[in-house]
Amino acid sequence: MTLDIIFLLLVLVVMIFLLLTEKLPVELTAFLGLVVLIVSGYLGPEEAFKGFGSSAVITMLSMFIVSGGLFHTGLADLIGSRIHALVGSREVPLIIAIMLLAGGLSTFMNNIAAATVLMPAVASMARHGRLPASRLFMPLSFGAILGGTITSVGTPPNILTVSILEERGFEPFKLFDFAPIGAVFLLLGVCYMVIVGRRYLPYRQLPK
Repeated sequence: MTLDIIFLLLVLVVMIFLLLTEKLPVELTAFLGLVVLIVSGYLGPEEAFKGFGSSAVITMLSMFIVSGGLFHTGLADLIGSRIHALVGSREVPLIIAIMLLAGGLSTFMNNIAAATVLMPAVASMARHGRLPASRLFMPLSFGAILGGTITSVGTPPNILTVSILEERGFEPFKLFDFAPIGAVFLLLGVCYMVIVGRRYLPYRQLPK
């Protein structure tokens, strides 16, 4: 094993440790790893910053900008209060509504961003319904993940797949090419959560 390989493995181990422990912000850890590789000569300036010119990266950044706008305008809280007024405080209708809403949002925006935007609204619904927030957060997560499979922009793997196909000269997937399979996954996920998964959701009260 050469010194170069040992050095790269050491960098990877340190980055994995920092990412798992979150002793530094995740974005700072990633940036520092890039800087170390540039300073040590393993990457040139063009190679290091080539990723920032990728259409996949730009698409993901734009999704987070849209989600930030939805959060700061109060639209997420408005949606949460409307859903609670519509379905009430019963757990099963709330789970169905949350998963479908998260799936619908993540259809047109990054699934991680969709879950982040809806978390305050879901927490508000849990308080109004006098339910542990943990009973609703997990369905929110699964709904966002499954909903992201419906379109080519809903989840990072789909975005990267489209970008790579385009870069290689192939015809990329269109926006709703994933929809026939993704929509079925979402509906099956909702059914599973209501029938089976709900029994395994944790009861955890948030600290007051």
